[in-house]
Amino acid sequence: MVGGAALLWLGSALLPGGSQTQLLVWGAALLVDLLVPLLARRRNLQALPHEGHLPERVGLLQIIALGAIITEVVSGSRQQKLGWVTLLPAFFSILTVVSLWRLYFDQARALPLLQARTQGRLSGTLAWLYGHLPFTLSVVMLGVGLGHGISSDTAEEVAAQQQFVVWPLAGALVTLGFLRWNSRRTAGITGGDRSLTALLLGALLVAGLSAVDLDARQLQGTVAALMVVLAILVATDPATRRLGQIEEKITEQLEEQAEEQAEEQAEQRASA
Repeated sequence: MVGGAALLWLGSALLPGGSQTQLLVWGAALLVDLLVPLLARRRNLQALPHEGHLPERVGLLQIIALGAIITEVVSGSRQQKLGWVTLLPAFFSILTVVSLWRLYFDQARALPLLQARTQGRLSGTLAWLYGHLPFTLSVVMLGVGLGHGISSDTAEEVAAQQQFVVWPLAGALVTLGFLRWNSRRTAGITGGDRSLTALLLGALLVAGLSAVDLDARQLQGTVAALMVVLAILVATDPATRRLGQIEEKITEQLEEQAEEQAEEQAEQRASA
């Protein structure tokens, strides 16, 4: 199936660029790529994803997506005159991106992949993997909203771009909450979670801004302030520290097991 998806992607290059047929082929190829992990669950148990490499690659993708927001902000700022007042929305947007970056790396821990190694279960890993799709899409849409919101001139344009800020950001926060819940579930942690509550409440507050008439500076400033507060709350949460400690403990155990296996194999080769 992976080869079939690759053929679809390759074949789409031969179609007219931007045509409806090419878009349909892209959609079909993407659908196949999304279904492969689900349809190959039994095989995946025999070849589990690497608990270090996969989070690294997915994390790099999120860094690229968040970095694209900076590109959009810079592009939008070029449409305004250089000055403290006109560039305030750009500064607020960068604060939002940095806060979102911190929130992501506090929630998207590798615990589900580590538990797959120790327990041989893929449910947490698949939830972790598929949970990144709405987050990445939300980040990309957020970049469009922040960048175009800065460069908007009329009230109608500002109002339209406001929706591309609040709803994608709310979706990103909900996804981060889901990733945190999944990590807690796979680690067997029960009880209340201040950070999870804060993320979901933050998503509601951001979504509520869709009904408020704000200009670009007011919107970006409000969103930035909310995101900074969320990032601080989550970073200082003892539950966040506990998740990190559990992850480090399991990682050390797996490394010790790998070293023991390597020593046993070396002894077997020496005795042979």
